[in-house]
Amino acid sequence: MTELEKIAQACVVIPCKKSTRIPFAVTQEQLARFSFSEAPIPITEITNRINALVDTNIMKPFCYKHVTTWLMGIGALLEEPGTNGRSQKLPTEEGEKLGITVEIRNGIYGNYRVVVYNRDAQQFIIDNIDAIVSFANN
Repeated sequence: MTELEKIAQACVVIPCKKSTRIPFAVTQEQLARFSFSEAPIPITEITNRINALVDTNIMKPFCYKHVTTWLMGIGALLEEPGTNGRSQKLPTEEGEKLGITVEIRNGIYGNYRVVVYNRDAQQFIIDNIDAIVSFANN
């Protein structure tokens, strides 16, 4: 028996478990600890701050895509083709009234657009989180 065969024979195969994490849920007490930003922030930062309020080891994390899809459903965002062939969700006039805007930033590959959410838009998401979670679970 070769050395490689001995190693292979000694290995124990451990089957992968399916995720047993429960669906995302957050209480009003947890939401009361949400850290609002006075400066506009991207949706990923908002969902990161929401996920910091719950135990994502036992619970599925809150996903930014659920928020942006819900916002599209209520007419606050729309999807537009991007310059690089990828689409981007941008605020509508209604979204701008909520506090969703676009900033131009400069990266290593040049300028790019970032959708950001001001304090009012962050509050709107927190106020409607039950509707967003319900939408995501259906």
